[in-house]
Amino acid sequence: MTRVAVVDYGAGNLRSVENVLSFLGVTAMRVSDPEVLHKADRIILPGVGGASSAMKALRERCLDDALRDVVRVRGRPFLGICLGMQLIADRLVEFGDTKGLGWIPGNVVSIKDLVNQEIIVPHMGWNEVAFSESAKVFQQGSKTQPFYFCHSYALDTPDRDCIAGVVHYSVDLVAAVMKDTVFAVQFHPEKSLRGGIELIRKFLAWQP
Repeated sequence: MTRVAVVDYGAGNLRSVENVLSFLGVTAMRVSDPEVLHKADRIILPGVGGASSAMKALRERCLDDALRDVVRVRGRPFLGICLGMQLIADRLVEFGDTKGLGWIPGNVVSIKDLVNQEIIVPHMGWNEVAFSESAKVFQQGSKTQPFYFCHSYALDTPDRDCIAGVVHYSVDLVAAVMKDTVFAVQFHPEKSLRGGIELIRKFLAWQP
């Protein structure tokens, strides 16, 4: 049986993710203990709230080092969701300058810093994501797919090869990244109805 860990650091939308996994026939482990995390076959890092407090919570629980070992060293498949995607960047500026996990190069900055016109922030609601060729394993067949977003900050990365999907909100914003065994999305698949359920199903079957 595949052991799927949903990382609990006090700042994630755990119940919605667990409900989707249950619908797919998977009983997830809600994990806040680094030792238990090492037993997982797949890891999901959800997230809502502020970046600085989330990173602080991960570090206080020693989950940052455990995640690095399990995902980056041992190569277990990883899905980051919303804030869970932002936390894997080098640096986050929300509520203070914060060092991220550093798996993806770049900074997570205010959307307003990336757009040269007046826009409504947060970027909230349904919007179309265009996946890259490398991420077609997560695509449902059409060129773009709608997913539910709710974010005021976005990843600005110099590594164009790691970008797995973009969403247009006055400019193209990074909607997904993919590197080695890491796949992470800015949107909320657990709130995106059938398309989101299918994306999580594909993650559970993904063999990077």
